[in-house]
Amino acid sequence: MRSIRTAHTEPGMNFQSHTLLVTDQLALRGLSTVTLADFYCTTRQALDMRLSDCGGDCFPGWQLGWAQVIGSRHPKFTEDSVAYASRVPIGGVLGNTHTMYLAVADGVGGGSRGEICSEALTSHCVALPEELLGHPDAIARWMELAEPQVQMKLREVSPSPGASTLASAWFQPVEPGARAVHGYIMRVGDGRIYRFDGQQVTALTDDQTYAAVGETPPEGATPGDPARMIGTGFMGQPELLAIELALGHTLLLCSDGLHRGLSEQHMAELLLEGGDLRTSALRLAQAARLAGSDDDITVLLAKFDPRDERVRPSANKPSRSLFKNIFS
Repeated sequence: MRSIRTAHTEPGMNFQSHTLLVTDQLALRGLSTVTLADFYCTTRQALDMRLSDCGGDCFPGWQLGWAQVIGSRHPKFTEDSVAYASRVPIGGVLGNTHTMYLAVADGVGGGSRGEICSEALTSHCVALPEELLGHPDAIARWMELAEPQVQMKLREVSPSPGASTLASAWFQPVEPGARAVHGYIMRVGDGRIYRFDGQQVTALTDDQTYAAVGETPPEGATPGDPARMIGTGFMGQPELLAIELALGHTLLLCSDGLHRGLSEQHMAELLLEGGDLRTSALRLAQAARLAGSDDDITVLLAKFDPRDERVRPSANKPSRSLFKNIFS
């Protein structure tokens, strides 16, 4: 069972985090239960569409949605992890947009090793100290610490090697009326980050594959495999890019299971179909599987829109899905 790590603090409180086991209680709320039951029953034999996590959340200035489909080569769980954290800024006032930390990691190693690596990595990303926000050199130094963190967690469960790729973002708070939010993004390996402006999807990162970095792949690897990962000592120097996310724009973070199945144009077409971000994330993940991606598929959507007056759900309790019990 996978988990979404969330964090939220009110003014004057110390930062705390907790884990929500968001088993596919689903982004499916926007879809008919009967339709979903029919879908699973009629396609299970031909297509592996098992869900690991799916859900959404809201914070001042932000809407979130995520979905994960388990890779067909994995029997019961995904080795991807997805995490987010939102905090009220120190000295913040009512109406300010919260900080937002986002992370998607794709574990490599097989068994539980990939899962351990990816979860340790996303946890480290969203634990960034608030005072480091807005300082790319400081964020880079923090991310250098991810390497020993992942290795330490891995050694607790296995002597075998494991690692993870990454797509992550950190956004600063803004005052009421702001038309954009500023932050930094970072990728390692073939984790990708895109921006959806309401019409088009644009890639903000490029992959660190052996072909892209000009290195000869080791035996058993291909030029298209990631040359940079965290957990094996091959992360390289963290590369952060400054980003401005305009009002109403959506950031999309994903593992390679999504972008190996969908083009930017196809992603845009699916996002233009509308619905809340949970439904959109689920639509993207399932479309990638339908397009032939057999790996773990993870997508995390974050929309900046302080005009949206919805508040974070007060009863975001986990529930085990009947479909997951039957088909995992």
